Amino acid sequence: EKIKETNFGMITLARAGDTRLFALVMGAASSLKKELESYGITKIVSVLLPENDQNNPVVRAKAVAEAIKFHEISVVFGLATAQGKDLLPRIAALADAPLVMDCFDVDLEKNMAMTSQYSGKTMARIRLTGDVLVFGIRPNAVDPVPSPAAAEIMIFDGTHLVSDGFRV
Repeated sequence: EKIKETNFGMITLARAGDTRLFALVMGAASSLKKELESYGITKIVSVLLPENDQNNPVVRAKAVAEAIKFHEISVVFGLATAQGKDLLPRIAALADAPLVMDCFDVDLEKNMAMTSQYSGKTMARIRLTGDVLVFGIRPNAVDPVPSPAAAEIMIFDGTHLVSDGFRV
């Protein structure tokens, strides 16, 4: 029910290209609309999950992967936090998408990410190819810059996804 401040830097990075910006929010999104609009989000997808599975990473990843497919989203940014490091690889696997974690810069025109390697001793430029690309953005790597826009809230019903081993 609250957006971590570091997300706004990630949104600023995603805004660098000529893009439509979606925010996928687990649960109700109406209380977050004003904040997301102030950073340029134009589509807010409220992902609804079964109450018992809201914190299940398998169900969350499946719901996000299905929402990405449904909305024809081609680039996914997520924070490379502990939760993101669990969720983003699952999403990439379900979407059959390449993944680069711990990015501090992304060039969406060239589909290229900058990330550190060998404990920060060297920097790598990694070019991705695919229908969907997934980037794990290093928290606080980009300073947030507001860019107001009007957003529309859409509902994605993931309540049919459960962790019983059969429907996920």
